[in-house]
Amino acid sequence: QRLSRPENHLGNRSVGAAMQRNATVVGLGTALIAIEPGSTGGTLDAGKKALKLGLPCFIADAPGRKSSESGVPELLKAGAIQIPARKDGTPDIESLARQFKTDETSALPASARSKTGRQRELFGT
Repeated sequence: QRLSRPENHLGNRSVGAAMQRNATVVGLGTALIAIEPGSTGGTLDAGKKALKLGLPCFIADAPGRKSSESGVPELLKAGAIQIPARKDGTPDIESLARQFKTDETSALPASARSKTGRQRELFGT
């Protein structure tokens, strides 16, 4: 339980514990989808961690959101990939999913593809 929910261990519900949980989740993943990252906070931090690890970070922002309230520009500058928007401005998550449907690793950078292989070896998936 502590690995999956460190912020709840012994009643510890701090921001630092939540950030550590996010780091664990990012470290176990092969990509990150960040929806509406704020200009500060856990979603922005998780995006930065994913990019630092060489993992793809796909981002979507809320339609009409002020750029001063959004972490999207910062993540795009760092190498994140914008999820395409539908005509109504909402993120088209389905288009992103279609990229991975035929071959789950073909759209990933080499660093993420090799990580996926290591995870399969470790977890037998």
